[in-house]
Amino acid sequence: MCCSTEHRKCESVETIELKAEKVRGSGLVGDLLSDIKEFEQKLSETKCREEKNITEIEDEADAITGEVQRVKQRIIQNLEKLENEFLDKISTQIKQCKEKLTKNIQAIGDRIHLMELCRKDIETATSLQDVSFLMEFLKTKKTLDYIKNKQVEKIEFKLQSNLELDFKAVANLSKIGNTEIVEERESLLHMLDVKKLQPALYQEWQLPGSSICSAAFLSNTDVIFPDWNTNTVKRYSAKKDNWNFQNEITLGHRTFDIKRNGNFYFASCFASKLIMVLSAEEFQMQRTINVGSPCYGISFWKHFLYIACNTSIIKMDTEGIELRTFSTSKGVYYVAVTKTEHIVFSTCMGKHSVTAMSDEGDPVWTYSHEKLRHPYGLHIDCDDIIYVAGTHSNNVHILTNDGCLIRIIEDMPSPVFFLLNRDRNICCMGSKLGNTSIKMYAVKF
Repeated sequence: MCCSTEHRKCESVETIELKAEKVRGSGLVGDLLSDIKEFEQKLSETKCREEKNITEIEDEADAITGEVQRVKQRIIQNLEKLENEFLDKISTQIKQCKEKLTKNIQAIGDRIHLMELCRKDIETATSLQDVSFLMEFLKTKKTLDYIKNKQVEKIEFKLQSNLELDFKAVANLSKIGNTEIVEERESLLHMLDVKKLQPALYQEWQLPGSSICSAAFLSNTDVIFPDWNTNTVKRYSAKKDNWNFQNEITLGHRTFDIKRNGNFYFASCFASKLIMVLSAEEFQMQRTINVGSPCYGISFWKHFLYIACNTSIIKMDTEGIELRTFSTSKGVYYVAVTKTEHIVFSTCMGKHSVTAMSDEGDPVWTYSHEKLRHPYGLHIDCDDIIYVAGTHSNNVHILTNDGCLIRIIEDMPSPVFFLLNRDRNICCMGSKLGNTSIKMYAVKF
């Protein structure tokens, strides 16, 4: 039926010769070569990145090993110090007891000797004449009464000790800690081109009375926001692209930023001048790190913690041992670290710039732009792309890790932070317009 009525000839068919001539004469060959070169470059970059990753995981293993050895050495030194103090205290206590017992023994011995003399005097006086006997009797009785009126105590010491539970726990320690491998995979065929990134707003909610300066995506579909006005962390969960309030976790401190590192969340508490360390699953307080300065934005690189403190950035290990303090200009509230180990921080006062420095504190680059005002929140994605929230310029600046501008996303009202989640193709932005506003965007590219 088809052949007889509808398909008597193939009108759209071209000969191979004609098609080949058209392809040669068009720009298709150039486009194909461009695609080949672009994908070849991606493959080469990925190969170099994975080769570098081998060195990085070896360096991380060395860093973990070094940290374990340093902590072990600190434990040994502390235990030796505590042992010496403990044994010195025992020695001092024993010496004091012996001195008191020796003194009391000597006093009792003197009284025993005096009683022996009194007893001998009475025994001898019984054969004397009456007057002499009575005089000796009265003298001895007076001596005895005098000695009895002098207080004589029986002293006994017992040495007791209660070993600290933490000390016993060290002896029964079952493990030093946990290590985990976090594997990240990303298709090279669908890499996000930030030049084409188009955030499409799909949900917004207002939080009157709140002040939220950061966010963190959890391993599941949830996102959390520390609210330093209410000393809480607000948790939202997504179901079918619709975000709903789930619960509120009370922290008891005014929290500015929160970041995950391994099995823990680290929350910066600027008023309390400390970092809270919380369990990743239950958000239960494990310990605190005393910073000594008001602490705001935090970032991790390998096993080091970087803390923005307005006029400085403090580098610590995750145990809270301060390693270095970098002086900065005033107005530094956010910090991030690139894969090239450059410390990036935004300055929202005076210069309105973003600066990177080496781990030795030497300046590497500075970014400023006429369209960047009051740079605030910083975010670095898995490709080492830097996102800067321009709060007063109502935009987000996207930079390479060497400080070059890739593009500016305009019409972003008063962004305080901008956080991208590539796994879910979403981003989250906090705005400050009287009251805090949270916006969720779908990422299109």
